[in-house]
Amino acid sequence: MNFSEQEIIKGIIEDDDMVIRYLYKKYYTGIRRLVYSFRNLRLDPDDIFQDGLTRAVLNVKNGKFHGKSAFYTYLNSICHHICIQELKSDHGDYPVFDDVPDDDNIQETSQDAVFLLGKIKEKMDPACRQIIDTRFGIGLDHILDEVQLGHHQNLKFEEIGKILGIEPDNARQRFKRCMEKLREMLISNPAWNDLN
Repeated sequence: MNFSEQEIIKGIIEDDDMVIRYLYKKYYTGIRRLVYSFRNLRLDPDDIFQDGLTRAVLNVKNGKFHGKSAFYTYLNSICHHICIQELKSDHGDYPVFDDVPDDDNIQETSQDAVFLLGKIKEKMDPACRQIIDTRFGIGLDHILDEVQLGHHQNLKFEEIGKILGIEPDNARQRFKRCMEKLREMLISNPAWNDLN
């Protein structure tokens, strides 16, 4: 059973159990993938999803969700925001805010963040760009079939090792170092602070 955007909002406002179960079934996998993309954090996708959904539901009920984005886009943005809070908290130099982004500028902010991340990644050395892109299946259409690209957005280190001709442990360590470097470059960039 699928619900329209209007039915989702109405169901949230009316505490409809079927709609809440639908949200869990339909959106949990995407949020779990988002949480796992933050490799340097030890986050529990269940906790992030629950926290994000609770905040989104409360905002819908309090009239703070204006319907300017799809509900999933809004939920995803909130969960991303929670992960960023954890990242800033782990880093120790940044304040943690307990606010929830409104949905007025979600799509623009998300696009800006992706653009900034891409610009920063391009400044990294070629070996780091290669391992990061390979890990996330970027530019591997000629190697991976459609099934792999659809189901394995994050390639296993054994697969990465084969593609790059290195040992899986070497791939794992290189990826970890490069992601840490990317994270540091990102959070030290003034434009990143403007987005959060």
